[in-house]
Amino acid sequence: MVKNGHSRTKCLSAVAAEPRPPVLPVTATIGGLEARVSWAGLAPPYIGLFQVNIQVPEIIPGDNGLIITVGDAASSPIPVAIAKD
Repeated sequence: MVKNGHSRTKCLSAVAAEPRPPVLPVTATIGGLEARVSWAGLAPPYIGLFQVNIQVPEIIPGDNGLIITVGDAASSPIPVAIAKD
């Protein structure tokens, strides 16, 4: 998952030479279930590109809403199609 409009990071520049985590906590839900965030931060060498790596929880296949929250600011639901193996 990549996005823009993220929070402040521990990097003073919009371009990170190495991955930079955000100052505020990042959480994610898919279909209302917690999705474990294994990484969140600026993705080098891109300008202002915020990357969030998540683990999809056990969930019923179909269309589900993904919500990324940084601090107390939540995204609008992003449609995600979950397929069965």
